[in-house]
Amino acid sequence: MTTETPTAAPICQRCGQPGIPIVYGLPGPELFEAAEAGRVALGGCVIYDEMPIWRCSAGHEWADD
Repeated sequence: MTTETPTAAPICQRCGQPGIPIVYGLPGPELFEAAEAGRVALGGCVIYDEMPIWRCSAGHEWADD
């Protein structure tokens, strides 16, 4: 996992809400805290090609294209 955070979150093209990064894999306590605070979204442990990397508060997900 990278700890780099973009300076400006991308905006959801469906609803206009800012995106938060989706983190995949087994989360530890720090990631659970970040998810509860709304700084990241937990994406689960199953990873496949072309996974979304952003989620907005409305639940829309997307990848950088």
